Amino acid sequence: GEYIRTNPKDEFSDGISYTEGGNGYRYEWIPKNEIWLDLCEATMELPFTLIHELHERKLMSGGMAYDEAHEATNLVESEARRNPDKIEQMLNDELEANMLTEKRKRKSDKPTLYKTFRPIVRSYDDSTGIVDMLIPMTTPDEDRSEESIAATAWKKTFPAFKKRPILVTSHDYSKLQNQIGEFVELKLTENGIEAKPQYYIGQNNEEADWGYNLAKRGMAAYSVGFRELDSEYQESDGKRIKVYTECELMEISHVVVPCNPEAAQNMRGKADTTTKKVIDDVLTLIQKPEETDKPEEKKPISQDELADDMDYVLCQIRKVGLNDKNKQIAINLADEITRLTGCDKPVTIPSESEGVKALKSIIDAIDKKLGVN
Repeated sequence: GEYIRTNPKDEFSDGISYTEGGNGYRYEWIPKNEIWLDLCEATMELPFTLIHELHERKLMSGGMAYDEAHEATNLVESEARRNPDKIEQMLNDELEANMLTEKRKRKSDKPTLYKTFRPIVRSYDDSTGIVDMLIPMTTPDEDRSEESIAATAWKKTFPAFKKRPILVTSHDYSKLQNQIGEFVELKLTENGIEAKPQYYIGQNNEEADWGYNLAKRGMAAYSVGFRELDSEYQESDGKRIKVYTECELMEISHVVVPCNPEAAQNMRGKADTTTKKVIDDVLTLIQKPEETDKPEEKKPISQDELADDMDYVLCQIRKVGLNDKNKQIAINLADEITRLTGCDKPVTIPSESEGVKALKSIIDAIDKKLGVN
């Protein structure tokens, strides 16, 4: 202590105020994870000083200013001096409190990590905007960064995430329009998260409408933001990979790919592997819509099918005849068709084909008119 106080302008700035002890949040030249005790002090005073520094350090590490923390700590020190028989227990309590504070601080200091997953779509509802899907957030096999997430990694923190299950676009909270939906159902399984996001479709939110359009097609990428709580290294196929064994799930965002081709291409250059594959699919959709978007192409009726159908109609006419209205229809047809033969060329026609259905409807109408059973 004497050396520190006599060298305040050297390596110990503000060292002149150092008496009895100090901690890393009070003096910048003391490491954050250390407490220093002044050996000039009487030995019997050291336990009280240690209690003081531990309590003060705990308060200051949580953001409390020195003056306020020091005043509050004086009360704790006074309590210890009045009850010397409780010093050992108070020291243990302060040590545990400091370790817990440090653990929480290390947790909050950890950066948010992101991984992108492509869901497996099971069903969707255009009336509600709900998509039933599986987001395979557990990756038992290592990804390209030689990292893996254990199936049980989300278990402890998942209930907390379910309390705020909003769905935003690309981790962007800067605008209200960026909240494009919410998760109406979430269930953690060994294969990932069974999720039902509900997109805010039809509410003048273009991001939500486009996001739903991609999600229901399986062209969505979901970026998962999480903090590492615990991990270990394991051997896999001769490689040493990092396995996240416990994670805190912070958010799940839909990485919305723009519907503008140029913007999508620009985004592709900065995207991860999973998102790039999604962008490729979206670009195909934009430039050449999927077959499912086109009207169903029906196979044209062959001439043999037409001949067979006409023969069937002629047979019915021979049985029951034609009323005046249908005679006029026949005359009009005769004017358009130069030669209407009764030649039958039998072919196998599906009983439920569109042509057969239409003819049956016409014949039923004629029979009803003529009173024929």
